Amino acid sequence: MAEVMESFRSQGLAERDYSIVHRAGKHSFTMAGGEALFGGTQMVAATFSRRG
Repeated sequence: MAEVMESFRSQGLAERDYSIVHRAGKHSFTMAGGEALFGGTQMVAATFSRRG
């Protein structure tokens, strides 16, 4: 979660009326056909959404 908060702060998202929605956590990403992205490595992901 520290990575998510650092990214949120460094991009100035709070000042631009964004908030973090949903739970941040480690995810692996795949294409629709099942091909792994990023070598199958899990990455921290969060969803930011503009308020209002």
